[in-house]
Amino acid sequence: MSAPQLTPVERLALSRERLRVAIAHNAAARASGATAPGAGLIDILKTAVPGAGLLIDTLGPTFKQWWARHPLQSSSAMTSDVVRTVLRPVAQRHPVALMAGAVVLGAVLIWSRPWRWAFRPRNLFATIGPTLVSSVLASAAVQSWIASVLAQEKDSAQAQNQEPPVSE
Repeated sequence: MSAPQLTPVERLALSRERLRVAIAHNAAARASGATAPGAGLIDILKTAVPGAGLLIDTLGPTFKQWWARHPLQSSSAMTSDVVRTVLRPVAQRHPVALMAGAVVLGAVLIWSRPWRWAFRPRNLFATIGPTLVSSVLASAAVQSWIASVLAQEKDSAQAQNQEPPVSE
């Protein structure tokens, strides 16, 4: 048995009603301020990838602290403002031209191969390695892990040094 066929007018009315419900739901979510930009993507990752929820919950605060101190944070904020004010209207008026510009920019990047002259393998680890190691060791997660290991070692050393009670 097949479902009854809807006329084009009925399908259009049903589609418009679905859009009204979706827009009302998004407007209510924005008004409440409950969701942050990108929160939906994080929720999708948590449910789609096994173990991602634990990893995101563990590293989330550390990543936020690291990004707040990162030198590129201010430039990324400025770039996002430029994208909002300049590129969004261009994308709304001329989406094909914006896509053509993106293709040209991608072709120029591939042709110039900046990764070959910017990151020399022999110099990459020498310049980035010590910075990477020090930032990992300075992170709160690693410091708390080191402190817990040292506390366990101290407790086990104290337990071994205690003399057993003398029985008479």
